[in-house]
Amino acid sequence: MWEPGLALLLLLTTAIGIGLVVRAALAAPEAAPLPISLLALAGACTAAALLPALFLLGLPRPAVLGATYALAAVGWWRWARSGLLRPDRRTLAATALLLLPLLGPLLAAVALPTLAEDAALVWWPKVAEVAAGRWPELHVATTVHTNPGYPRGMAWLTNLACPWGPTPAVMHVVAWAPAWLVAVAMLAFARQRGAYGGGLLLALTFVVLPDAAYYASLGLADGAMAGAILLAAIGLSWRHERPCGLALAVLAGIGACSLKEEGKLVLAVVAGTALLDCCRGRLPWRRLLLLGSAPVVLVPFWLASRGERATRLEALPTLLQEPDILLTRTVASVEQMGKALVSGPSYDGPSFAGFLVLVSLVLLVPRPWPRPLAPWPALVFLPVVVLVYVGTGVDVRWHVGSTFDRLMLQLAPTLWLAAGLRLVAVRK
Repeated sequence: MWEPGLALLLLLTTAIGIGLVVRAALAAPEAAPLPISLLALAGACTAAALLPALFLLGLPRPAVLGATYALAAVGWWRWARSGLLRPDRRTLAATALLLLPLLGPLLAAVALPTLAEDAALVWWPKVAEVAAGRWPELHVATTVHTNPGYPRGMAWLTNLACPWGPTPAVMHVVAWAPAWLVAVAMLAFARQRGAYGGGLLLALTFVVLPDAAYYASLGLADGAMAGAILLAAIGLSWRHERPCGLALAVLAGIGACSLKEEGKLVLAVVAGTALLDCCRGRLPWRRLLLLGSAPVVLVPFWLASRGERATRLEALPTLLQEPDILLTRTVASVEQMGKALVSGPSYDGPSFAGFLVLVSLVLLVPRPWPRPLAPWPALVFLPVVVLVYVGTGVDVRWHVGSTFDRLMLQLAPTLWLAAGLRLVAVRK
């Protein structure tokens, strides 16, 4: 039982240390300190993108891990005596309260570290190969390793948490941690907006979702993706308020790219927003070029995975030539999404995260209301999800049934926080 707990502590400590380095490098010295939860998310996104790139450049696994721990130690050394990491009792109490609903999934992840479906076929093989210090041939899929070109950021986070040799239990605990960090980050951002009570209610709503409890203990990367999307939204919301706002969004984008394929959308939204700000004169072009160099860290993986399918839309060219079939498949996709919303394919119940997303979208519709949080990194997913379901040449029922509620879980924290803060602002 001690091993997963130690791995979780090592992961959080390292992520916060890296986040402190990032904050010191990107923020103005007189700027207000970032909440610890956001530092941890920024550090995790940085590690998830940087570690695979260093490994692909030829550094052995021990050197990659050692350099990461050293970087985290520099961050702690720089800020340990500054008072930055001294949360008040109110914050500690709220953090513990947000932890309670997820204790059950955490104990289940430690006590029953079974591997099934995507955890066995996609995620665990990547963890094992990184732990073995090898990068496999990306162009050959085998019966024991599907999607060989899939990003390996989550595998490296697991190896970072357990350098002595990861186990399935550790992999599950590492996948559980982001669900808690997301809730704490929701509360921290709401507190920055002057809505502490409302933020606590919004964060509690997320952690008590059965979807969050279910997926928090499976060893998948959906919780981590939810954290990257939320961090990107917070960074874009702060891009005119804090010197490090846009930089946080860029880090979230490259972290999302290293976690899952759909993370490319997050980076595209961040890049598009920054470019639009430059065209409007709100962001100097020199700063845009500086931030634009950050995704260079993804180049080694993109080069290594060349030859893999760039998208999953292999059926779309054919469908565009057959409008009647395209319309039929679009209707079928929307119908299956509706059924998945009601039936909850993964755990025999409704998709509570899906309903939370639906309610959030309704609350986000009135344009005259204030927008305390920029929801664009999450909103862009919705039409793209439908496009992928339509344009992928697999059975629609299986595809929607195996992914819908997981995608909704990735989007729920950002959209729910954005919608809830608008209500708080209108009430004020």
